[in-house]
Amino acid sequence: MPASAPETGRSIDRAVDPHILPRKFFGQSQNKSREMNRSQPSNTDEKVPKLGRPPAGEIEIRKRAILSAATRLFIENGFGNTTLADIGKAAGVTKRTIYDHIGDKETLFQTVCMQCLPESLELHFEVRPTGETTREVLKNLAKLIMNYSLSQENVALARMLMTERMRFPDLVRQAVETLRELYEGAIDSVLKDMVEHGLLPPLNNPRIPYYFYDMIIGSMQTQMLFGLKNELPEEVEVEQRIDIFLFGLHGLETGAGNH
Repeated sequence: MPASAPETGRSIDRAVDPHILPRKFFGQSQNKSREMNRSQPSNTDEKVPKLGRPPAGEIEIRKRAILSAATRLFIENGFGNTTLADIGKAAGVTKRTIYDHIGDKETLFQTVCMQCLPESLELHFEVRPTGETTREVLKNLAKLIMNYSLSQENVALARMLMTERMRFPDLVRQAVETLRELYEGAIDSVLKDMVEHGLLPPLNNPRIPYYFYDMIIGSMQTQMLFGLKNELPEEVEVEQRIDIFLFGLHGLETGAGNH
């Protein structure tokens, strides 16, 4: 009896589920000299080749599907209200596949949190000194930071971390510190470029990137975390924040930071 053809329309994971792999089927022949109901294995048993580990490319596809589904469900339902079965169903894989490719639910949550960090901070900002003032360059930088830091995706991730901070204190601390270092490093790089181009005086205080971030983001992120604010500030508010930063940096009157 030949092995039946695999069904279509199933998740990719079912193709290698050991519980549904085709077993060896033995052809049966009846020995007329024996009882009609007795049968014995044929000498021409049909052998089904075993399936090995899936290709590396397929494994990566499954991992991405798992992480994508886990991120969405952790954000929507929280860690406690999300099961591996939920994630497997959303990703089209089994729980066994999640364990094999990533690990248990705690490991999966940690992986989701940490793999989101680099994507949250792909800041690419090039200072263009020609025809631009200090105020304009800083305003462009402020907008870039706001668009990343206060995007709906990143606010949702921050809310998830805040909710689970008691369950994963070390993870949350590491994520927050890593994000802060990335933001401040990007800001510091731009400010140093501005000094080289004569748009800012030498900056001797290493905390200036920290102050700039707080001046630009301020309480807006907290308001968004609690659903009190959903939109980015108006252009005039961004300009006011830049003016206050320059006032504190130079000790000049508001708006006198142009060069």
